[in-house]
Amino acid sequence: MGHERLSKILAKLTNAWCELEDALHLSIPAARYDPVVIPVTFPSLLKKRSSRSRLDELRTVLHLAKVRMPDKKASWLADAFERIRSAGGPIRIKKDLLTRDGREGKISFWR
Repeated sequence: MGHERLSKILAKLTNAWCELEDALHLSIPAARYDPVVIPVTFPSLLKKRSSRSRLDELRTVLHLAKVRMPDKKASWLADAFERIRSAGGPIRIKKDLLTRDGREGKISFWR
């Protein structure tokens, strides 16, 4: 292949790449690039007086963050919170998980 032909192919590829980048920037909402900071922590949920108020807090935050299936995920998070709290808190759970063998051991812990 001649140098001129390679230059034309490279120019076409560069142009296609730029068009693709432009299309992606226009089609993907900016929110996908920004990390969502969820202001909910284990200690903040501990301060809630009831499981209902914890669930409401999780639902509110997930709705505001525009998370898909916020009600279902809030329920999952609330259930996980209760398991962690009843098992002694995040530090104890982390120690227990680190003693488990491999991925399957950790997954079986949560089932």
